[in-house]
Amino acid sequence: MGVSEPLMWCNRPMQVDPATIAALEPRLVQLAEMLDGARFDLPAPGQSAVSNARSAIVRTIREYLIPRFDDPEAPVVAAFVGPAGTGKSTIVNSLANDRISEVGPLRPTTRKPVLWAHRDHAGRYWSEFVARVRERVGPEIEVVIGDDELTLQLTVVDTPPSEYVTPTGKRPAFDALALADLCVFVTSAT
Repeated sequence: MGVSEPLMWCNRPMQVDPATIAALEPRLVQLAEMLDGARFDLPAPGQSAVSNARSAIVRTIREYLIPRFDDPEAPVVAAFVGPAGTGKSTIVNSLANDRISEVGPLRPTTRKPVLWAHRDHAGRYWSEFVARVRERVGPEIEVVIGDDELTLQLTVVDTPPSEYVTPTGKRPAFDALALADLCVFVTSAT
């Protein structure tokens, strides 16, 4: 069994109804505006948590859902997330049959997200996606472009450990995960 065989479902064309997209996109924009404008005037314990959650939902609608409507056939984005030393980078390198991310005994070895994508996706969607990742995570991401057949339908993001916090207080694994279509959670027996 080859590496790409379990992902053969990705090679089937996705059926996207343009009328459905045309109807949903303005509703999502309206929902984001309504949520963004909602204010709770009564002081309550945990109100800042509610406000932060609301902001996160608005940001997800604007930075993830709506851009996906612009190009619904864009590659699936898979974020590899998990604690330090569990083998996220080793798995990504194994999928690529190449060194995409650095591996080593130093923890954490991966301190910035590494995006691995196919060169055919260097168009508008890809540029906007990388810009959104840089805006969320910071400019320190590494982008690896290649010709691997797996990346025709899949963009891979190798993230720093989930517990890693940058000197500026960012948590790059969670920031990258917010822009991904799926999460591959990697853990160890410990």
